[in-house]
Amino acid sequence: MWLILAALVFAVPGETAGAGAGAEAEAIIVSTTALPFHPERPERDRVGRLLWRGGLELKSQAERFGGLSSLVISDDRTSLTAASDDGSWFQANLSYAANGDLAGLSNAVLTPIADLTGAALADKRWRDAESLTRLTNGDLLLSFERNHRVWRYGAAGAVPTALPTPPSLTRTFGNGGIEALVTLKDGRVLAITEAQELAGGQNQVAAYLWDGRSLAGDRTWTALRYQREGDFKPTGAARLPSGDLLVLERSFSPFAGVAIRLRSIAQAEVVPGRTLKGREIAVIRPPLAIDNMEGIEVKSGPDGETLVYLLSDDNFSILQRSLLLMFELQE
Repeated sequence: MWLILAALVFAVPGETAGAGAGAEAEAIIVSTTALPFHPERPERDRVGRLLWRGGLELKSQAERFGGLSSLVISDDRTSLTAASDDGSWFQANLSYAANGDLAGLSNAVLTPIADLTGAALADKRWRDAESLTRLTNGDLLLSFERNHRVWRYGAAGAVPTALPTPPSLTRTFGNGGIEALVTLKDGRVLAITEAQELAGGQNQVAAYLWDGRSLAGDRTWTALRYQREGDFKPTGAARLPSGDLLVLERSFSPFAGVAIRLRSIAQAEVVPGRTLKGREIAVIRPPLAIDNMEGIEVKSGPDGETLVYLLSDDNFSILQRSLLLMFELQE
């Protein structure tokens, strides 16, 4: 989470957007502004293995709009679902230019995230949703910080069921919990914490693996480690078409500002007890178009290209922006 530091310097089931049955959905107006990748060099369109394919700045007068910390996009790439870290589902439709670049967002809807009784989450300690993944059966798995837990939703707006929480996670300080959830090809789910550091881990943080079926209390999750490098911390993860994983990381300091890094992890490495060590894909720093990027999704494009979507959490701050970016991953 970046809220305190930022103050010093400065989520789609189905193929169309819409709220779950019975939820208190609110249609909102979201304006979009197209972004260049570099504000002064329009010809700049590459960084590392990423090719710029369009970006949007999202703005709305709706009081609950913002804080978008996770991202899921439909297989046909026409709709998105994000979870806000202030307790709302955000859903919208996406449109593309003739060349396939990201061009627009419409039909935006906000829906309260429900608790286990079906009521809207009422307290910030319970509303802090951070990571989201779609399971192989279409359900959504959502993790929360502060009160660390993972809940399973049949759809945005639905009443969830709870997965057992890894016991060691409950001892993590407020904002150091699960920041990345990703569903593997075989249905397992990998969870990576932002800052649950491990004794003797040499800049390693805790990660957990669920087989997608077991609900055996303390044995639901098995332990792994994620190797951090430098000041970057994981904020999201998505699965590549190959089955390998793409992890989004962020660093921030009052002096250097924000930077993001993408690293890939081979699917064969994701086994209990392993230390996951990513391979760098790209590092993006200002003045390139980035902000506090926390959501990531990967989809196959119409010509078989691999498209990477990134979404930023503005922390409801006038000094930050809600950005939706799209890149093509180059081989």
